[in-house]
Formats: sequence, C-alpha cells, structure tokens
Amino acid sequence: MYESVKFPVLPDRPCFYTNFVSTLDGKVAVPPHHDEYWPIGSDADHAELVNLRTHADALIHGRGTAMMHRTVDSLARPEFKAARLERGKSKDLLYIIISDHPDEDLKKQIINDAGIEPLIIAGNDLPALARELKQKGIDTALVEGGPHLAASFFAADLVDEIFLTLAPKVFGGGGTETVTMVEGKLLPPEKTGDWQLVSVASIGNEIFLRYRK
Repeated sequence: MYESVKFPVLPDRPCFYTNFVSTLDGKVAVPPHHDEYWPIGSDADHAELVNLRTHADALIHGRGTAMMHRTVDSLARPEFKAARLERGKSKDLLYIIISDHPDEDLKKQIINDAGIEPLIIAGNDLPALARELKQKGIDTALVEGGPHLAASFFAADLVDEIFLTLAPKVFGGGGTETVTMVEGKLLPPEKTGDWQLVSVASIGNEIFLRYRK
C-alpha cells in the first residue's frame, strides 16, 4: 500500500510524518502492561510500518520508544536495506533518539553488531533540529513516537503528514494506564490543524488513514 508514497521536498526543513496504530477508542499503548497489549496492529500494519521507514531519510524516536523496542535490530535486516535501495534511499537509515537522559540503560538498548550508530540528541529545540537535519541532506523524517515526543512536534507545528492505522480493538482504561497518539501537551486551537484526508484503505478489519496538513 505505502510502497510508492511520495513526500514533498521542503526548502528549509525535512517533511516530518508520523505513523501510529490505534485502537478504536484511541489508545496507542498501555505502558504499565505493554507486553500484554502489544502489538496492537496486525502483520499487515507492521508491514506498512516497515514500508514507511523505507521512505525516510531519518527515523526519530524518544527515549521511551527506544527503550521499549530494539529498533536497531530491524534496521539492520538485509531485506530492509534492500527495500530502501529499491526506493532510491541509502541502505542505512539514520536513527535519531531524542533524550535528555542518555544513560547506560539506553546505551545498552541500542548497542549492536551491525554497525548502526544511533544519533542521540539532547534538548527540545525542534525547529533548530529541523534546520540542522535539512542542512545534512535529510528531506524526509519519520517520527514514530512516543506520544510525548509526537506532542512536541505537533506543538512546534512541524508535522506535515499523519499515517494512522485503526485496529479493531477497544482497550478502555484511563489516567496513566493508557496513552493516545499525542500526550503531555494541549495544543492551542490554532494548532489543531485542518487535516486533509489523502487516502483510506482497509486490510482485513483494519483501516489505514493518511492525512496531510
């Protein structure tokens, strides 16, 4: 489905896009019981996640997401590198982790034998980061989360496209038990956006949505 998506090339910063899978009641994770509720999506959803990664010049995670998943292993797979080359990208995807606390636990989580060297960045000046990435030749960047990092990108008005999979599940819960796609910041009315539906598709009982600002 997303094998041939195209993104605009912006003059002064990368095109940032997000990708999340959500339950029907809007939940993207259950932090206290992650392993019991993950994965939310199907194998088809995971395949599209991989497709969207192959189109990116950079993949951006917050510390929580980096700690939860050993992304370095999936980025090192030969079939992933081959798919990137087919799309005209470099075989190695730049993996960026934004964290003010790059402690030993994080360093252990990203150590690997495949030669992947994640770039750990501290600080919250996302507009400055966007300009720096553009200067380094980064035209597209996929922000996968977590929800607090996504909120910072939305608040900075940097998100250009949203990819959202609706999975046929209902979690319920509340408080700190569950999180939604964007957490930690209430966006002002003028930054809630007027998102335009670009595409909608279904595979099995899942709905795949693409929105553009």
